[in-house]
This record gives sequence, C-alpha cells and structure tokens, in this order.
Amino acid sequence: MGFETTREVYDATARNLRVLGLDVELLPRSFDVSGPINAGVYLLDPPWGSAFDGVDLDVSNTIPPIPRLLRSLGSAQRGDSHSIVVVKMPSVVSGAAMSAVARVASIVDLVYSGVDGSRESAFLIVKVSAEQAKASPL
Repeated sequence: MGFETTREVYDATARNLRVLGLDVELLPRSFDVSGPINAGVYLLDPPWGSAFDGVDLDVSNTIPPIPRLLRSLGSAQRGDSHSIVVVKMPSVVSGAAMSAVARVASIVDLVYSGVDGSRESAFLIVKVSAEQAKASPL
C-alpha cells in the first residue's frame, strides 16, 4: 500500500507500478495506517523538506517524522507478526539518524546504491513489530 499527496508524483508512481506489474494499492492521500495490517515489506520515502540540510537527514523532522511512521506500522501489526520497512535516506546516514530509528525499530541493514560504486542513495532496512512499537518512547 502506498500513499502520495502530490499529483505528479502519484501519477508517476502509479505508472511505474503498472509498468513493473506490481500489485500495490496507491492512495492519493497522506500516510495512514488504520487498523491491523498483514506482515509485509514497505518502502518509506517521506518528503525530507527542511529535515535534510545537504549533509544529514533529521529523521524526526521529515513530513511526517520517520520514527512516527515506523511506530504506526509497528502498532498495526497483528500478534507477534512484523514487517520489513525500507527507508530511503540520503547518501550519508548519521549516527543520530540511526539512533532515532533504532528507538522504534530493529535495524537490519544499511545498503548504499549508486552507479559504479558511488553512494547516491542509502536504504535503511528495519523490522517493525507491535511489541517494539508499544515499548518505544515517542
């Protein structure tokens, strides 16, 4: 399931999902988890806005804040299930960003992507669960 409020981004994403043949429900509204969800894999790429200063991403100031998104996904888990969440990050991921995420989710891996070994983007892979969401201080 995906959420997107910007019309141009929504249209481009919907087109890309069709081309790739992916079965993803894309909704033209803000992120919302209401009620239990099945375990799965999710991609978070929230607007960074002023949270990215060109050097570091303040994950607590994205729109909405990444820790809040992770906690919402964790809280929506059924029983002892969990979801894997891939969070798109800038090419440099600070210890402060990792610590903020680690308070609400279990960090699985940090993968860098780019052409010819460059680090153009980073993908933080985390596991969220109801148990951890309940225990996280937000």
